[in-house]
Amino acid sequence: MPQYRQGNMLDHLKEADLLLFSANACLDSQGQLVMGGGIAKQVRDRWSGSAQSMGEILQQRKARDGHASQPFEAKGRAYQVYLRPYHILTHPEWPCNPQKKLGAFQSKIHWDQPSSLDLIHAACLELRCIVETLAYWRDIQVYLNFPGIGLGGLPREVVKVDTLDPLLPDSVTVWELPPSSQI
Repeated sequence: MPQYRQGNMLDHLKEADLLLFSANACLDSQGQLVMGGGIAKQVRDRWSGSAQSMGEILQQRKARDGHASQPFEAKGRAYQVYLRPYHILTHPEWPCNPQKKLGAFQSKIHWDQPSSLDLIHAACLELRCIVETLAYWRDIQVYLNFPGIGLGGLPREVVKVDTLDPLLPDSVTVWELPPSSQI
């Protein structure tokens, strides 16, 4: 079962081996991952180039695995949405390069839709496999914002009890902002 902490996980980057923020599967016309709200926006604003980097990693995954994408327009701008879930995006050099520890945890397809328990469940399974595989090499500490709540619109207890608690190991810390600082 994961650990739970209150606070802003972005202030504790040095403590984590992998820092995952909940994200969608949309790219803007410049190939950047759309990171316009919630924790994704905080990441984008704190680390310039993070949206571009995550977008490039998603495009590399698409090219490698043959992911399909669908163009669409919203608010007068062109976008692409990847139809096949990616679940977890990490930099290709991670974990060998500890400086590349920022990654995306897919909780929804389109930024304007609610989060999906099925996507969160699948991302949790992939994260568990990553942690268990790396445990043969060394133990890692993963920080993850509480996925699916807030802008994702899912009930906190449903996500916690049905998905996070049964699937994530104790080396994962799930972070939640205190109620007074919710975005």
